[in-house]
Order: sequence, then C-alpha cells, then structure tokens
Amino acid sequence: PIESHDDINNNTLSVFRSVSKDPDGYHLMHHYLYFEESANAHKAAEVLKNKGYSVDVSESPGELTGNLKWLTLAGKISLINDRTMDDELRTMEDIARAHGGVYDGWEVQIQDGDASDFISQKAYD
Repeated sequence: PIESHDDINNNTLSVFRSVSKDPDGYHLMHHYLYFEESANAHKAAEVLKNKGYSVDVSESPGELTGNLKWLTLAGKISLINDRTMDDELRTMEDIARAHGGVYDGWEVQIQDGDASDFISQKAYD
C-alpha cells in the first residue's frame, strides 16, 4: 500500500496537468481496491455501483498483491482537480477499509487526438 497518498497524488496531478489537453474537463478514472475475500470485494463493488461507478471484480495477480487475491476495479468519468481528488481518495479508502481491503490508487485516461494513455498512481503495478 501507498505510504503518502498526498505526495504521490500531488505529483501525479502535476504530471496530468502538464500532459492533458483538457486538464479542467472530465476524464475516465479507474480506482483499484484489493481484498483477501471475494465476498468483501463484491460487497465493496455494490457500494461503488450505488455511488455511480462501473465496477468489475476479478482475481488479482497474486505475485503482485500477496494475500489480496481479489481486485475491485471502479471506473467513473470525473473532473480531476485537487478538491474532487481528495473526495474520491477519501471515499475509496473508506470503502476499502470498511470491507477489509486496501485502496491501491488510481489512474486517469488522457486523450491526445485519436490516441489515449493512462497516468497512474498505484503501489501494486
């Protein structure tokens, strides 16, 4: 898990602002939450769905995540700025913790014409 979300997020947001053609617009974000038990991953997924996220639960690659065998991947089109990111990260950390999991981080999709790429802030990568 990540030691200092604030420092990493500030750096990632800085990179995002420097490369995005529309840093104040809406962008596709993915959040990564890991759990030991499938049931907990699915419970977290239900909470996230109720908050408007598209969610996928799958087995995670064990060599990267140890005992955290289940990934709940949550996606949503969001504004990317300091305030919304603080809210998003608090929400994800609270949901992960409430269901016995770990919030690993996020990535945001950036568009460059017809091409796209992702900027990530994750510990298990």
